[in-house]
Amino acid sequence: MKQNFKIFTESVILAAIPAMGYWVAFVYELGYFNYFDLPRSFIEIALNSILLNSLSVVSGLILFIIVFDFIRRAMSGVTEALKYTLYKLLFVYFLVFGFGLVFDKPINEIRILLLILAGPIILKEILWPLWSHRHVPGFGNKIAAANKKDFEFDSVTNKIAEKTGANLFLLLMFIYLISIFSYLAGGYQANKQEYFLTSEAMPNYILIRKYADTWLALKIDLESNEFHKTYELVPIDKISAFSSTNIGKLKTRHEESAND
Repeated sequence: MKQNFKIFTESVILAAIPAMGYWVAFVYELGYFNYFDLPRSFIEIALNSILLNSLSVVSGLILFIIVFDFIRRAMSGVTEALKYTLYKLLFVYFLVFGFGLVFDKPINEIRILLLILAGPIILKEILWPLWSHRHVPGFGNKIAAANKKDFEFDSVTNKIAEKTGANLFLLLMFIYLISIFSYLAGGYQANKQEYFLTSEAMPNYILIRKYADTWLALKIDLESNEFHKTYELVPIDKISAFSSTNIGKLKTRHEESAND
């Protein structure tokens, strides 16, 4: 016997908002730390960051609903099967260009990666149905017929959506998307950041984050604007004064191993 459980109660929603605020803040810091190749164990999330990101989660959820509703309305004359394919292509497009933007990949590499990821989707879910179901009238009907035939074999996402229900599935998709966006935002911030905290006590280091009673300091080369994969935990008492310095964008010191 199937039972209906009321999941989205007021208490659950109120508890989930700060939890998501913490998660978004952590994933953002994870993207920032991974850019500088710093251990994730040094990530600490402050209370004000949780509160700020809780507001971001609420705003992001509202924006997600508005954008998703706009896309659905824009595709009002499109069959459900074709909508699902277009959603996947949009997701791949923004994912590839997001990572390309964060890691400063050349546009040609981004296009090649986009072709590698989107090509099989276009081939399997658009071009192949045009041939395999050519006897079915209508472009959308061909894709729908192919999707219906393949459903019991490999359409795992559809099965998950059917089991969980539309609302819960969309919520899970929102969490997944905001996690990717937060990670990319952290990496993008690290990539584009030009002002860093510095101290005269440690001229060849920048102060990345506070961790417990210490500063997490990263070694840099001021001449080439490259950072070493070397960090130190410096007691706060040792840094008597620090300032925000325009160092410029930092990049990985790839030749470090060769020089050593």
